[in-house]
Amino acid sequence: MVDNGDYADPQLPLDSKGQPIEGPPWPEDLGAFKTEPKLWIGYTVDSSQPLPSDSPFASRWKTVKTPKIFTCDHYETQYSVQFNYSEGRQSTTVTNRTFLNPIIGTTLAQFPNGTLDPSKIEPASNYILSTGDVPHYKLTAAYHSLGHLFRAWLRGTIELEQSWPLTRSDVSETRLVDQRIYWPIPNLQDQLQSLYEDLLFTLLSDTHLVIGMNTSVPCTKSRQANLFQYHARALWLGYTIVILVALVFVGIGFAAILENGVVSGTSFSRILVTTRNPALDRLSVGACLGSDPFPTELMRTKFRFGVLDDADADNSLCRDVAQLGERPAHCAFGTEAQTSWIVKGRTYAGLRGVGPKKKKVD
Repeated sequence: MVDNGDYADPQLPLDSKGQPIEGPPWPEDLGAFKTEPKLWIGYTVDSSQPLPSDSPFASRWKTVKTPKIFTCDHYETQYSVQFNYSEGRQSTTVTNRTFLNPIIGTTLAQFPNGTLDPSKIEPASNYILSTGDVPHYKLTAAYHSLGHLFRAWLRGTIELEQSWPLTRSDVSETRLVDQRIYWPIPNLQDQLQSLYEDLLFTLLSDTHLVIGMNTSVPCTKSRQANLFQYHARALWLGYTIVILVALVFVGIGFAAILENGVVSGTSFSRILVTTRNPALDRLSVGACLGSDPFPTELMRTKFRFGVLDDADADNSLCRDVAQLGERPAHCAFGTEAQTSWIVKGRTYAGLRGVGPKKKKVD
């Protein structure tokens, strides 16, 4: 309950045009701020302790629920706030707060039974009148407007109907309610004050407020930067190991070139001539595109790179050399049955110095 003694709207009975039906003369308290409504917040805390079996609430609840209630008065307050702006985000920390005085120094009267009487507000001498201190009246109006906005979020209830929550309040849109279970967050009283302070501090970003002013305050700026420190010994040690390993493999490759007498590459043309084999062409009939379903028998066939049998050697270089009585071996990929091992010292097509010899004509 957040509206007891709120500013009456309208202040006087109005006609269809929105004009007072009676007057002038107008009442002396027309437009006066008579009281600032208290916030009466009632809520329940789940203790997580199981209810006794003989409890009258055992048929509805499983654990002990503790009811709590508190009130909040609207005060003019002096704050000391530390602002932190990091990585594009601003955060505030209240280091000190001093409560100066209530916004309006009045209270609601009580009925004989002890309940509040919103129709009677005392003392009348503390009313904030529009005909009195105008700057103070404007300041009270500003505070009252903020309180009105804040109370709009809190007005209403959240109740548990059977096994689901029934929300009749905008408080569920704030951080005061755990969105997973619709129960109030722990330490609700302090968090309620913190939420209102956040509302106040956001106004400081509005440069058009009359009450705002520029002032000099201590400011600490910091930023993060990547710094690199090189240690010559560790740097050279790492590079030396890599260079030595690279030189070893370069030496192995150079020795292989001297031993084999041939160098090659990974261009498409070199791969094409290395894999040419008429027997493989006949074996892959019907599966040349490699599309599914791929022949199971072809997938299980084992291939290796080696010397092809003479019967399968079919290239122009071999035929030209064969005409001279010299037939170098042809190497390609093939099945295990049609290929043999490459033997050092044998003549192979493609090595330096191997090829058709031209006859000298006198």
